[in-house]
This record gives sequence, structure tokens and C-alpha cells, in this order.
Amino acid sequence: MKQKSRTTRTVKTILIYFAVIGGGILYLFPIIWSVLASFKHMVDTFCIPPRFIFSPTLNNYISVIQTKHFFSHMLNSIVVCSFSTLIALLLGSLAAYSLSRCRIPAKENIAFWILSLRMGPPIAFIIPFYILFQKAGLVDSYWVLIIMYTFMNLPFSVWMMRSFIEGIPVSIEESAMIDGCSRLSVFLRITLPLSKPGLCATAFFSLIFAWNEFLYALILTYKNVVTVPVKAASLVAYRGILWNELGAVSVLSILPIVLFTFFIRRHLVSGLTFGAIR
Repeated sequence: MKQKSRTTRTVKTILIYFAVIGGGILYLFPIIWSVLASFKHMVDTFCIPPRFIFSPTLNNYISVIQTKHFFSHMLNSIVVCSFSTLIALLLGSLAAYSLSRCRIPAKENIAFWILSLRMGPPIAFIIPFYILFQKAGLVDSYWVLIIMYTFMNLPFSVWMMRSFIEGIPVSIEESAMIDGCSRLSVFLRITLPLSKPGLCATAFFSLIFAWNEFLYALILTYKNVVTVPVKAASLVAYRGILWNELGAVSVLSILPIVLFTFFIRRHLVSGLTFGAIR
């Protein structure tokens, strides 16, 4: 009986490992394909069956960096996404703290209204926003995308930070206020440091949303502030899709997000598991 149960556990373990490995391969396949395509010649890319052993080349990266000026577009994305994420975190944290700690009439309805702003399709707002920004002279500037991405991430930041702030005991803040701290001082010195995992998790998702956004960047910019997704779409040319250069762009565009995730990984893991622990 013991031998049978041991065999059953072994079989289950093997099946779980196979399922995890198979799921990981399927999940990583687009990334692996992009990395391989970025080092291939055009002839190797269209070989049937696919060629996994080939003579690598750096021509695709050289073409993307020198001819397509990719780093200037990456700088545009980094500036726009960083500033919009920071502003959304600041405003979202203040709004979340107010909804969590202050006595506001119908604050649950206000919180749901804030969340509902994220439910609308972006295409429904692009025309009035374009007219507004055109009259303000902000089209094709950093500010137009910073403002749009801040509005896009603000509802998400409010709801994420509200759940983290509500997990902080009110007694800690009350003790600080008894010692003479103001509400703002309590927020800056106690609440924000204690909610650092939540800030990292919110910043992570907000940065990804802004980094991958395509529609607003395509319509509201055209020359000076072209971001990485728009530049990648331009590789679908009239003479065909430049798969090898597109693979190089994909690999290079992943690196900033990977580096950001590496630096905040300790707080990010605790922030993502916070809801499950609660």
C-alpha cells in the first residue's frame, strides 16, 4: 500500500514537472524566437524546417541602432513612461490615502467612479483629446504622452494603493499624530515607507502599461517623440515585414523592463503576494 502511494506521488510529481516545463516553453517561445531571429540572416529566418544552428550576425542590431536610430526612440519611451509612472504614483497614493483614511461621503461610489474611468475604450477618447492637445500646442511633445499615460494609469494606481494602505494598521498613524505629526507628515514618513511593496507593484504594472501603449503614441506623436511600439510597427514596411530587425527591436525593448524588475524584485514579490496573504 505504501509502495503504491509512493508511486502515485512520484507520477504526480513527474506530471507536474512536465506541465510546468511545457507551460514555460510555450510562454517563453515568442521571446526565444525573437532572440534567435535577431541574430539570423534573412535566409535563415524563412528556412523550412526552422534552422536552429546557423551563423549568427549582428547586422540586425547595427541596422536598428545606426540606421533606425532606435536608442533615441527608447529614450523617448523611458522619459515618457518614467515621468507618467511617478506622477500617477504620487497622485494615486494621495487619492488612495484620502479614500482609505478620511471620512468622505459616498467614498465607495467615488472609488468605483475612478475605476470606471479605466473601463472605457481608448479609441473613444482619442479624437477629443487630439483636438484639445492640438489647440494647446502639445501634439508631438513629451507632455502629451506624459499627461495621457498619467490619466491612463491613475485609476489603477488609486485602487492598487488603496488596498495596500488599508492593510496598514490605523493605530500606527494615530500614535504618530499623538506625538505631534500632521496628517501629511504621517503620510510621507509612515504610510508611504510601509507601503513600499505596494508602490513597487503599482509602479511595475503602470510602467508596463505605459511602455506597451501604442494607440495614443501613434496618433498624438509623429516625429519628435516616437516611442518604441510605434517604431517597431514601422518595421512592417511596404516591401514586407523586417522580421530580423523586428526581433532585434523586441530584444532591446525588453531590456529596460527587465532591469527595472531586477532592481525592485525584492519589494515586487512581497507586493504581488500581499493580496493572497491578506
